[in-house]
Amino acid sequence: MSKATPILLFTLLLAGHSYGQFGSLINKAKNKINQRIDRRVDQTMDKSLDEAEGKGAPATAPAPSATEPSLASFSKYDFVAGEKVLYAEDFAEQSIGELPTGWNSTGTGEVVTLDKFAGRWLRLHKSVSYLTGSNNSFGQDYTVEFDLLLQLKNNGWMYPQFIVSLLASRDLSPDDNSLLKDYRQYASATATIAPFENNGSRAIFEAFKEKSSTFKGDLINIGQLQNWYGQPMHVAIQVQKQRYRCWVNELKVFDVPKGVPTADTMNQLRLEVGSTNYPEEGYGVATSATSASPPVFPIPATA
Repeated sequence: MSKATPILLFTLLLAGHSYGQFGSLINKAKNKINQRIDRRVDQTMDKSLDEAEGKGAPATAPAPSATEPSLASFSKYDFVAGEKVLYAEDFAEQSIGELPTGWNSTGTGEVVTLDKFAGRWLRLHKSVSYLTGSNNSFGQDYTVEFDLLLQLKNNGWMYPQFIVSLLASRDLSPDDNSLLKDYRQYASATATIAPFENNGSRAIFEAFKEKSSTFKGDLINIGQLQNWYGQPMHVAIQVQKQRYRCWVNELKVFDVPKGVPTADTMNQLRLEVGSTNYPEEGYGVATSATSASPPVFPIPATA
């Protein structure tokens, strides 16, 4: 029962009284009003007499300031991965120093190993976009998971944005060159993460159909992102027809009920690193999976 329901029931009960009962209520109300008026008149007269006799108003202790406790909110991490893996890549069989086989890009990118973290990672470069090696339709309900590493150290310039897009290639091959830049030509759902200092990191979700924006959300503050620079963050995306949800380290960043275009079926994942004044050796953006996580970029169909 919602909170509005008891109010409605209370109104109906009042309206259901008979006229005799209602008249009795009116008389009681009149008596109450008269009693309050008499009491207030007596108080005013007493105050006037006290002032005339030189009696000051009795000192009253200041009312204690009641500090209301802040509200505590509780939520849960309700992401559920699918069961059937449509595409997965952990780079284990890929050559070090090369772009993964089957992937496409507008520039450079290479599989690397890191001294602090196990496994192989794909190093992404600024102002470059990437298409995965996926060739399967995702269907209407699916999930996407990957690990993201942001090696960032403030030197006075803006950090590069990280952009992840679901897109439809329609009659084109999923790795067609045109999709690297014109990924909005059919349908796409895009999340942009903009890292900042001073807890100012932000994110925004936008969807496109036939190159036109069909949804653009508000800027979402994700100040916690700064706490995770330099360590793997797990990104989980869940799509249920039009609904788009995204978590970073179990922090829900987006929950858009009607954001994903459904006229076309998504079948590709596109990654992009934005521009920055930092030199290549001055920052790091990489993606991979940890041993405790599913392989990078699994796109399972939900049960």
